[in-house]
Amino acid sequence: MAVDSGAAETVIPHKLVTSYEITKEGTLRSMTIQAAPVAKPLGSVKGMCTSGRRVFDDEGSYIQNKATGETNWLREEHGNYVLDIWASPSDEAGFGGQP
Repeated sequence: MAVDSGAAETVIPHKLVTSYEITKEGTLRSMTIQAAPVAKPLGSVKGMCTSGRRVFDDEGSYIQNKATGETNWLREEHGNYVLDIWASPSDEAGFGGQP
């Protein structure tokens, strides 16, 4: 997911929502992502900041939960900061599946 300061919402192409794992750091995190007809996943920096995260600073490129200190590191790819994400199936995350 490209972390984008110009994205109004965090979105993922609806055709990509097919398989699931957990984050690179090996821990389960939560993030609200809307499935939409977009070309690539975009993470809204504004959305992350308003939900209590710190994004980027002089110590590196990461997303950090201000309350818990949990950190997800970003990597640079072709001039973009990228967050490696996987979504867990609704039954494993404690949510009921859709009919």
